Amino acid sequence: MQLKTSPCAWHENIRVVLCRRAGRDGISSNPIYDQWSNAYILCRAIYFETALNVQRKYFVNTIINNHTYSKRLFFPFIHLLRGIAPLFVMWAHLAFFFAIDRQINWAGTWYWDKFVAGPLHLYQNGGHLGVIIFFFVSGYIITHTSLKESRTEFAVKRFLRIFPVLATSLVAVYVARYIVGHLGMGELTGTKATSWRDFIGAFFLLDMIMQKPQVLIVTWSLVTELLYYGLTLILIRMSRINPERATYLMIAIWLSAELIFAGYGPWGAMRNFSLYVSFLIAGRAIYLADNEILSWKKTLPILLLTGILFILLHSYAIPGLLLQAPGEPLASYA
Repeated sequence: MQLKTSPCAWHENIRVVLCRRAGRDGISSNPIYDQWSNAYILCRAIYFETALNVQRKYFVNTIINNHTYSKRLFFPFIHLLRGIAPLFVMWAHLAFFFAIDRQINWAGTWYWDKFVAGPLHLYQNGGHLGVIIFFFVSGYIITHTSLKESRTEFAVKRFLRIFPVLATSLVAVYVARYIVGHLGMGELTGTKATSWRDFIGAFFLLDMIMQKPQVLIVTWSLVTELLYYGLTLILIRMSRINPERATYLMIAIWLSAELIFAGYGPWGAMRNFSLYVSFLIAGRAIYLADNEILSWKKTLPILLLTGILFILLHSYAIPGLLLQAPGEPLASYA
């Protein structure tokens, strides 16, 4: 017996079960048998109705271009990357940036630079690579969630995932800064805040956007994330109707914003964050191809265009950096 997987076909599947059951058993003159047979058929009908109602929820918002795509709930390779990315970032910040800031030398950094970061030309000793992997994974996962959430649901969930944790982090930094200053241990690494007003502005990421005293420097990546969230929110409906067109429109909006940021003084710093939206778009394209929403034939031009635009925009914003050989690790807390 083959059942349809359409989210609206549960009633038809029940009819198939009933007809096939009736055709197999025929008509019996035994009233006791008929009662048990009808009860069996009814139980089977309830079972398939319940199961396919669950399936109907499972397939909600996955009908794209008149095709229904199954949505995996777990992506092993993506989750592996989610575990690897923060390791690179933590290694770079703790082993290099913190060590440089505190003028600490140890053999681990020398071996890593000589045998890993140097030969592979890893910028910032792998920390930059970790952030790029994180952006790629985020683009993949956010595309997955946006195809099954309403615009309001998507916006609320993204807000709750970022800002409560950001507020908690800022409070922790404020308390740690007070303790370090009270104990005479010097300045707290990673913050340049001078007053409580800086912390208020940092909650809205104004310290990054407006180049004010940076409270928690590592939050710069949140600006990139929020820019991509905004693009996804704007195009969330089109992404379900025509994901290819929505992706190209996303690239066009991103490119326009880059040109605006590059030519407008007060917002010039934004291009340092918006540049990396390209990696989230690449993650989106990989998701669409990996889940057969778009073919690889349509996905590869998107990836190629995104990569070329990143190289051109990055070379304009920071000339020569992409081809620069890795040298001494840069201390982002200086």
